[in-house]
Amino acid sequence: MIKAGSLRPGTNASGKLSLIRQQIGDSHAKQASKQYVHKEHFWGFGTARAARVRPHGESLENHPDPFDGHVNLELGYPTPALTPDMPMEMTAAYAAAIDKLQKLSAEYVVIADPDPHSVDWTGPSLQAA
Repeated sequence: MIKAGSLRPGTNASGKLSLIRQQIGDSHAKQASKQYVHKEHFWGFGTARAARVRPHGESLENHPDPFDGHVNLELGYPTPALTPDMPMEMTAAYAAAIDKLQKLSAEYVVIADPDPHSVDWTGPSLQAA
């Protein structure tokens, strides 16, 4: 599962996407997301199978800090922000990042939580998505 904003160029200087493994369970995933990622802005998840996401990066590795079920997808390419004074080579990197991130985002299904303020997940099963 992924934070939607992480698929915009310029929002991720690390070159990694922080993901949550669905195997930790729907409610635990929501609680981890609310505590470590979205905070009060939690609304739901983008969900995809690892096999569909893995080809869009260099590696997909477990990273249990700050919580079990946390995974990093190492992108392997820059994701610069677009600025008016951007040099031509960075403009090309931006265009390439947009293309790659759009292809990656197409792998995700967005599932909104009907009650994002509750402690537990109240939407459909994330395991089936």
